Amino acid sequence: MVHITLHPGELLELHATSIDVFLYILEGRRGIAEIGGERGELVADRLIERFARVPHRLQNSSDSIFRFLAYEDAETLK
Repeated sequence: MVHITLHPGELLELHATSIDVFLYILEGRRGIAEIGGERGELVADRLIERFARVPHRLQNSSDSIFRFLAYEDAETLK
């Protein structure tokens, strides 16, 4: 599990992972997720699944920090 903080205006580069990853949003408002070409809003206490090999990126479009946990699905590592 990895803890990630995005600062106001920060944007992660578009990328894809080789395994499924779950994101749990800890703190923040007005976060934006782009997954497989679709965009959606991210808010605290939301769980998001990113499927393997699907391009995605996250952006903090607010004026406060945005924190989330990224968890790799252990079943896909076998």
